[in-house]
Parts: sequence; structure tokens; C-alpha cells
Amino acid sequence: RKESSAASDVYKRQTLYIIFINSLMNIYSKNNRRFILMLLDTGVISFAFCFSFLLRFDFTLPQIYFFNLLFLLPVFILLHMLVFNIYGYYDIIWRFTSLWDIINVLKASSVSMVSGFAVLFFYLGSSGYPRSILIIFFILNSTFICLTRVLVRIYNTHYVLKKTSPNKHRKKLILIGAGR
Repeated sequence: RKESSAASDVYKRQTLYIIFINSLMNIYSKNNRRFILMLLDTGVISFAFCFSFLLRFDFTLPQIYFFNLLFLLPVFILLHMLVFNIYGYYDIIWRFTSLWDIINVLKASSVSMVSGFAVLFFYLGSSGYPRSILIIFFILNSTFICLTRVLVRIYNTHYVLKKTSPNKHRKKLILIGAGR
């Protein structure tokens, strides 16, 4: 009984997960796709930035750095959004993400980090914040932003494609004369 109950719970969780993802993708397919993508990136950047502070200080953030976090978070979000808009990342279709798009995301993230470091150096000087946070943030942010694009691609190729083209509606085709 315990095994069947556990299997039933897993099935219910998977079903709820699929319903949640489908509802997100319905929002994704609306006309406000650009806003949703920017909102998703803002969430990813915020999470990566806060998590980099927490990782740096072993999940106990000192009070002095909490104010640095609150000051720098909007700066880094705006810089990333500006650079991503300049690079045109919200004009591409994420379901067709390729390796070249991931490389371009890494380039834009690098440009954002260099400009963020310049702004940080201009306002706070060379001291007053741990610079290792920037390295941790770059690694986490690049990983999470690339992961969001890859997950959208996987979702569209494995779930949406199967749902829209079932096998019973396919026609058999013989192609004659395709070659030499």
C-alpha cells in the first residue's frame, strides 16, 4: 500500500508540475512575450546576485553588505537589461535556441559584468565590497540565464511538439528523386 501511495503522490506531483509549466507557456505565447522574458531574466539576475552574496558569506550576510546588496541589485539588473536589449536577446525566439545563442548570452553577460564592475569602481572605489562576489555572480548568472533558454528549448521540442503532432495524424511519404 505504501508503494502505491508513494507512486500516486509522485504522479500527482508530476501532473501538477506539467499543468504549471503549461500555464506558464500559455502566458509565454501571448503578445507580451518580450515583457515576460525580461521579467524572467530579472528574476534570474536577482536570484543569482543575492545567492552570490549568500555563498560568499556562508549564508550569513553581514549588515554592512546587506546595504551594498540593496544598492547594487537594481544597478546590475538595469545594466543586464540594457545590454541584453542592445544585443537583441528579446527579439530572438527562445524555442530555437542554439549553441551560438548561448555563446552570445555569455558575451553579453561578460559585457554586463565589465560595465557593472566599472560602475561599482566609480561609485564605491576599490574597497568597500568583496570583489569575489562579482566572480561568483558572473558564474551563477551566466549559468542560470543559459539554463532558462535551454529549458525553454527542451520544453518546446519535447512537450509542445509531441502534443501538437501526434502519430495518428502523420502521413507516410516516399520521396523519389532526392539525390543523384
